[in-house]
Amino acid sequence: MIRTQVYLTEDLHQRIIRQAKIEGKPAAKVIRDALEDGLDNKTKKIMNSGQALLELAKIAVPGGDPNDSMNIDKILYEDI
Repeated sequence: MIRTQVYLTEDLHQRIIRQAKIEGKPAAKVIRDALEDGLDNKTKKIMNSGQALLELAKIAVPGGDPNDSMNIDKILYEDI
């Protein structure tokens, strides 16, 4: 492991100490676990444009006119 030093607010420090007591483990372990969970969640949220398009495609309504993409202006802007 690599030793590092960070500045914490008083409130954050107290929350870490409180959580360490609840879980019965050292504050350093609570901090490592929280960082690991936070970074895992953050990297899951990062999505490239290709992944974003695939996610959009999953919510597409099946069926419909295959020519809708060519007639989008007519569909959106002309009275029906």
